[in-house]
Amino acid sequence: MTFRSTLLTTALLLTACSDDPDNAVAPGPKAQHPLSITVTGAGAGHVVSTPAGIDTCARTSGTCSAPFDEGAVVTLAAVPAPGYLFNGWTGGCSGASACAVTISAAAEVRASFVPVPFVCSHIIGSGPGALLNHAVWTALTDGTQAMPMTSAELTSSGGGWWSRDGERLLHLSAPRTSQSGAGAGVPNLTLTTPDGFSRPVTKFVKAWVFENAWSSEGRILFVSTASPDGSDVNGAQSNLWVVNPDGSGRTALTNLLGPGVEANFSSSATHAFYLSRRGLQEFEKDMAAAPNIWKVPLSGGQSLPLTTFTKGGLLGAPEVSPDGTQVAFMAYLPLDTSAEKPSMNIWLMNADGSNLRPLTRLLKSAMNHTARIHWMPDGTRILFSSDSHPLQPVDPETLEVSNLFSADVATGAVTPFTRLTSTGAAHAWVSPDGSRVFYQSYGNLEGADVSGAAFNVWSADRDGAVHVPLTRELVDDCYSVRQRVNIYQ
Repeated sequence: MTFRSTLLTTALLLTACSDDPDNAVAPGPKAQHPLSITVTGAGAGHVVSTPAGIDTCARTSGTCSAPFDEGAVVTLAAVPAPGYLFNGWTGGCSGASACAVTISAAAEVRASFVPVPFVCSHIIGSGPGALLNHAVWTALTDGTQAMPMTSAELTSSGGGWWSRDGERLLHLSAPRTSQSGAGAGVPNLTLTTPDGFSRPVTKFVKAWVFENAWSSEGRILFVSTASPDGSDVNGAQSNLWVVNPDGSGRTALTNLLGPGVEANFSSSATHAFYLSRRGLQEFEKDMAAAPNIWKVPLSGGQSLPLTTFTKGGLLGAPEVSPDGTQVAFMAYLPLDTSAEKPSMNIWLMNADGSNLRPLTRLLKSAMNHTARIHWMPDGTRILFSSDSHPLQPVDPETLEVSNLFSADVATGAVTPFTRLTSTGAAHAWVSPDGSRVFYQSYGNLEGADVSGAAFNVWSADRDGAVHVPLTRELVDDCYSVRQRVNIYQ
């Protein structure tokens, strides 16, 4: 036998052996890694996984963990208990939409559930010593289990935003200047836990604090009249600030001595967007000019103008889209160069200021530019308030009461969200998961299109098909968290 034939015979034997299923080597087991789930927050709910492994993990379960094959894509679903809201994911997922985790190592995801926050004003006592107290409350989505989170010693308003873990509520609080007077001290950022314990984040004695919000990384953004160098003075203008929840690291993101930052702002993961009448050039920053929209890095740095209007006009606060790529705002501008006169519409631009264009093209509308607009969490629609008639299908005439409307981001089509003709609705905000819309109205509590006895918070499904009162006040007023109540009396 030659050497070549020996090799051929050996190769044939090996091939025959490899084709024999009895001689095949079974693959080893796939590597697995644990996925851990923790449920937090002042509310209730649970998390389930697909494929199976995490089954109804709730806060009372502690940390739930299950092994999954390496490379598997595990989808987590958050299921709020009746009356509660899903507040969002942290850890391996973010936001409040679907959570999909690709298993490559041990991973941890946290989900939080919360009740609905709102503000109510109540009269404490009677006669000359009567006290008007603003308190932050919470309730289930049907209005039951309503309870105040803040005490009568503080007058609280200006927020009501849950932290991402659902364990702390951010708002403004001011101490009473006397036990019997109706005055209040300087408002400060305050964090309140579900058990009613309030802790100040800022401790200004002179400087005022206005709008506030959580940043995506868990810091707090706010507008204050404090001096940009940190001095506790009630300065002539306001600036945008950032601070850690424990009060440390307070830093001014803007340094304006002339026209300051307007109260309302919004933020993406990397930048804050604000409205100001500062000059367009850096050397003109303390000179009055037309209102424009600016952005500044959350890590600090120079502000850049996104719009470059040179003539004064009505301009609403900027609202960044959920994915951080677009900025929406109301503006009283001509729709194009051929337009004879300006009109109030919602405008869109990219987050870098490019591709400025009108979203809506209404000529007769009476949009309320002082009330903030609100993106739906999926980025498909924008809610706004307007005095336009809700029952007129095309470019409606002005009505004496305000309604909520929805603008389709893809087409610009406008549809009414509320349909009130004798009493209004305004100051909407949307739950983080997009399931509920809350707003305030002076409407009749039984649903009739007539005026009621007081402002109340109302709740609607995401499409505006069913509207029910969350609060049922007949004397005192309650407000959605989008409404800033004046507590500096």
